[in-house]
Amino acid sequence: MRIRKLRSSDRDDVMEISRHVWEGHDYLPSVFESWLNDENSHFYGVEQDDRVVAVANLRLLEGGRTGWMEGLRVHPDYRGKGYANAMTQFLVRKAEDLDVARLRYTTGDNNAASLRLASMAGFQKLLEKAVFWCVKPKKARA
Repeated sequence: MRIRKLRSSDRDDVMEISRHVWEGHDYLPSVFESWLNDENSHFYGVEQDDRVVAVANLRLLEGGRTGWMEGLRVHPDYRGKGYANAMTQFLVRKAEDLDVARLRYTTGDNNAASLRLASMAGFQKLLEKAVFWCVKPKKARA
């Protein structure tokens, strides 16, 4: 396993990972290029078997005082091998190296694996909120 900064040539691998997220409605395809080109984004991936099999981004906010960990994804064929934990730990160390004062991480309260990762990395739950999703919106009733 090798963690490295992502590049444009990794697009197909990242799109393949995204294809398996939220029934193919992942937001990663729409932010891939912007994260690569944003000086405040530190977009990394795990390379295994000559392809990228896991990704995550550390975005710096508030002049670099706050780090936002986002977009953690692991290809289904590579889950359960510790790649998500390796990426999480890597980004936490990266944030330390960048002297980030606060580090944020958001996940669903029903995502047990992600909650375990957050706990293992030393995160504490700050708040809970609900997000609603409508697959086929209809006119609102008056």
